[in-house]
Amino acid sequence: MEGFDILYLMKTPFFMGNTGVVPAEASQCDVNEEDQTNMTEKNLLLLRALTVLNDIEALKALVQSLL
Repeated sequence: MEGFDILYLMKTPFFMGNTGVVPAEASQCDVNEEDQTNMTEKNLLLLRALTVLNDIEALKALVQSLL
């Protein structure tokens, strides 16, 4: 579907307060890795969700993978 924002799948539960869904959606959210804007947004949403969930181990793993 043209113009569909794939990150919408992550944004909706995040902004509706259901941050627990975000990590699962992030694992299924297939964005073009060459599109730096989308990758950045995906990673920021995931970082914010893991922080809200206080999932320190997942947060550390994500940060290490990004570095």
